[in-house]
Amino acid sequence: MKKKIKVFCAAYINKTNAQNLSILSMARAIDKEKFEIYTCTIFNGDLPRPTIDGVKIFHCFYPFKISGMLAFIWGIWNCDIAYFPRAEFSDWGIFLVKLFRKKSFKTVRNKLDDAALEGPISIYKTKEKMIRAYTRHNRVYSTTSHMRDYNFQRFGIKTEPQTLFVTSDTTEFYQPGKKIDRLQNIIFIGNDMKRKGISDYLFAAKAFPSLTFHIVGKANDEQRKEIANLSNVVYHGILPQPKMKELFRKVDLHIFPSRSEGLGKVTIETASSGIPTITYIDYGPDEWIRHGEEGYVVSTREEITDIIQDLVNNPLKLQAMSQKVYDLAGRFDIKILTEKYEKIIEDLYNSPR
Repeated sequence: MKKKIKVFCAAYINKTNAQNLSILSMARAIDKEKFEIYTCTIFNGDLPRPTIDGVKIFHCFYPFKISGMLAFIWGIWNCDIAYFPRAEFSDWGIFLVKLFRKKSFKTVRNKLDDAALEGPISIYKTKEKMIRAYTRHNRVYSTTSHMRDYNFQRFGIKTEPQTLFVTSDTTEFYQPGKKIDRLQNIIFIGNDMKRKGISDYLFAAKAFPSLTFHIVGKANDEQRKEIANLSNVVYHGILPQPKMKELFRKVDLHIFPSRSEGLGKVTIETASSGIPTITYIDYGPDEWIRHGEEGYVVSTREEITDIIQDLVNNPLKLQAMSQKVYDLAGRFDIKILTEKYEKIIEDLYNSPR
């Protein structure tokens, strides 16, 4: 029997976070005949601790400072390849990778512009330490070509020519044959609302008082006050997947006004429910969204309101796009994306040390 490649994925798969959920999706979908996954849960996670065949899970306990260290020692000691999707694990993880003489790879999931820098700098303290953390792995992958080029030109962060999208299992949101009569309900999804462009979303809400604008995510006090002043805006807070899917049934359009994303997996989740997206061009979505067919890639908030007005006036255009957007979701099928990770892991495993 051929030896399985053991992969440690540095994440907590029972806590809601884009990277954690990405690892959870990949752990479920990866070929268990070829790979054995090691990963972690955390004691205060907001999701159930999963049991997955072919996946070994270290359950971190309180106090976390101790159990978290033990989890990484356990995972990296046992693995052949370590994968780091999250910035905050790099220093400790790289120390163990070098100590145990293992190979590792990392994904960069954000365009590191001024809006997105706050998170990494809070972890690494300086830009120099951040850059070093991104470059100490055997291989580093960007989500889009635009992101790869931007981060290299600004910080000298070199990543592989091949891009690597975030794995996301959208089957929970899949609602084929969605019927839209006319534009009535629009949605915004995101926790880091300032960086994800909530001000531009509310600009659109003010321009169309007859439409209902939904917000899902964690808003701060200032944002809640502004939202409360708009009678056509409904704030839902953080929703679990079943509630999100229920809300998607009545939503007609998704606006994702972030300028510093990597991919924005909510765009794929909404596409799985027949909901097209309007987003900004700044982070490279024109590489994977067919503008005017599967959604819209724009530059200004005025363009957002122009498109909304056009869709209000032309409901047949929105109906056609709602059907076409399933093609976008299909290109991000979890099995297709996971196979790319499998090839990268195999190639790294077989490469010289």
